[in-house]
Amino acid sequence: MRTIFIVALISFCLFSVYLEIGPRPQLVKAQSQWAQNRYVIECFFRNKSNPKVILVGSSLSKRLDISSPDQCLYDLALSGGSVLTGLKTVVESQQRPYAVFVEINVPQRPLDLELISDARNYLRRLSPILYTENNPVNLLTSFLFQLGGGATELAVQKKVFENALALNARDSQILIPDTLLHKNILEITTYTKILKSRGVPVVFFEMPIHPSLENNQRPLQVRNSFQRSSFPSSLFLDWKTLASGAQIHTSDGIHLLRDEAKVVINNLRIYIEPYCKQ
Repeated sequence: MRTIFIVALISFCLFSVYLEIGPRPQLVKAQSQWAQNRYVIECFFRNKSNPKVILVGSSLSKRLDISSPDQCLYDLALSGGSVLTGLKTVVESQQRPYAVFVEINVPQRPLDLELISDARNYLRRLSPILYTENNPVNLLTSFLFQLGGGATELAVQKKVFENALALNARDSQILIPDTLLHKNILEITTYTKILKSRGVPVVFFEMPIHPSLENNQRPLQVRNSFQRSSFPSSLFLDWKTLASGAQIHTSDGIHLLRDEAKVVINNLRIYIEPYCKQ
């Protein structure tokens, strides 16, 4: 037992030294989507720079890769996650940014309190060795991701794209149950009111998807629900505004290609930069 303890202690010390002076991957790529989202929230709570603008959303806005080097904007978009989780994270952080930008595309997803709790776990704040990005498996995954070219965008075969588009076209014709949509919009309203009570304006935006899907039943339902909801003092940026100047094709019907994302980023920055200059 004593030998095991000594080996563990030596390993802990050596790994701590490595984290201080050893090579680190340029990008963090966790072993799972859950761990990647936990890393995003974990870093947000550790962030002491108090970003002026915070963006919350799903994998649709995660494609924007919009975080700024001057620390003006923090990208809190969660792949496969909910804007409710992002908003709850911002509210719990007690930060007072100059604005919060909220994606509206997938409001049906539930609040994930377990993810927030896991990211805020006391043990994760004790030492860098316990940070998600410093998990040995996550470090290895990040290095392999970097060796593989990082976020290199691969060409999508025409047949694969057509199948994905057809699948998303089918899904986009299925309405969200009114009770669920109403419940989640009420929760979004609650967090919006809390932020506004702290003097934080909230801007809602709609990520562009494939033009053939924009007026299908679900996108129309979501768009109309937000436009009719109790956000009269909030700016609403629709997909046409953010897609201006781009020919949207997407990789699968709902996720932007890199060149398309760059145009959307530039259009979104028009509304973000005034807050960054304050």
